[in-house]
Amino acid sequence: AGGPELGAVVLTSPEGARVFLYAWASAGGGERLPIPVACVGKGTAAVVEGAGVAVEFNPSKADAEALAAELPFERFGPRVLYPASEIAPGTLQEGLTARGFEVERLNTYTTRAVEEPSDDMLALMANTDIVTFGSPSAVKAWAKHSSRRPPCACIGGTSRTAAEAAGFSEIFSPESPGVPGWAEVTVAAVRAKLREATAASAP
Repeated sequence: AGGPELGAVVLTSPEGARVFLYAWASAGGGERLPIPVACVGKGTAAVVEGAGVAVEFNPSKADAEALAAELPFERFGPRVLYPASEIAPGTLQEGLTARGFEVERLNTYTTRAVEEPSDDMLALMANTDIVTFGSPSAVKAWAKHSSRRPPCACIGGTSRTAAEAAGFSEIFSPESPGVPGWAEVTVAAVRAKLREATAASAP
């Protein structure tokens, strides 16, 4: 494509990182990327670093809003490549574009919900005390196949927003998105459920 040379690749999910690195290797790109990589979150960075590629920038908060606001233009601009899920919202490219970046988005993969859950899966959903959501699409998939809204633990803000929109009322989510915080709020949800059960069984 025409225009300035790419200043960076921005990756916002572990799966997006895997797909991009696989495509780069399959195209014979070599062991080293010729441009720096910016990532959202430790999970995405771990995939990149696991492939032997250095991560040059991580935002202060593991979400697209923070990356869009904090990516240094002088170092990584003006043109960035954004390999993304087909269903990813436009938050990152809109935020970067507003700051003067030229964003070349490539929809390299997608995530689709199970269309017809098995009887066992539906039974599990019907009896689940706590559900965990790692993405807004996971929330939508649950809401499509179950009317139950048990307490839920979300990985971050976008999943929490989706859960609120889907009618969940007891939602746990970390201040900083990511797997460590997700694990912590999941434990908090379990403890809250246990306290509730203990109180209900008390004489």
